Amino acid sequence: MPKKNSQKQRNASILSCFIGIHDILVLSQLVGCTLYLGYILDFYRLKIFHHIRK
Repeated sequence: MPKKNSQKQRNASILSCFIGIHDILVLSQLVGCTLYLGYILDFYRLKIFHHIRK
């Protein structure tokens, strides 16, 4: 019986580790997307700003 329990525990820890990695990946993707969108918006804003100033 104890052997089965330890196997379950090990599987749970591996699963939680994978979930942690997945969370980090998702967060990094979100950060990357927001930075990318911010960069594009800044670029267009500058273009429009220069267009208006002319």
